[in-house]
Amino acid sequence: MFAEICEHIGANWQDIVPALRADKRIGQYSYLSPGLGLSGGNLERDVKTVIEIANTFEAKANIAQSWLDHSNLRRNWPLEMIASHVFPENQSPVIGILGLTYKENTNSIKNSPSVKLIKELRKYKLQVYDPIISCDPAWHETIENKESVKQTCLGADVILIMTAWPEFHGLKCNKISRWMRGTVVIDPFSILNSADAHAAGLKHIVLGKKLK
Repeated sequence: MFAEICEHIGANWQDIVPALRADKRIGQYSYLSPGLGLSGGNLERDVKTVIEIANTFEAKANIAQSWLDHSNLRRNWPLEMIASHVFPENQSPVIGILGLTYKENTNSIKNSPSVKLIKELRKYKLQVYDPIISCDPAWHETIENKESVKQTCLGADVILIMTAWPEFHGLKCNKISRWMRGTVVIDPFSILNSADAHAAGLKHIVLGKKLK
């Protein structure tokens, strides 16, 4: 796709190759974990720019448009999981959300899947914890910012681990099970160990894995 765009705008693909090879994430360092669409402030913007350039010069960027379309679909995954595994049994659940930033080790919420989810759950009771930032009241008027994972889990009918913070990797499933009122844990990035979660009586839902 980029080669074709280069042909239309007069750029040279060979001038781009060295920059790509300089990125150690390409090859054995490739990012291969499934996620909740394009997040952060740069990648989605850059893909949109590529599409705009292609359209301007009548080149084809169908695959890039597909990335955006599929990204928007995957952003809805957490809400779809709540609708499938929580709402049928509980129309007014207490929802605990762990993580607000779009990725770990940043204070940025640009295109954050967690913030998007919060805005779509305005009529539900939410309890939220992030190690770095607090929820903005403009996102959700009745949200409760908590000071720990335990406080977020206490009394929750469902927990969503929306950011892969290092702090969350050490969570014990048996403790989460004791703290929660419900049993559903939606864990897109597979932070918890599924076997431990099931042993603790939790319904563990992750990306890319069929629920048993």
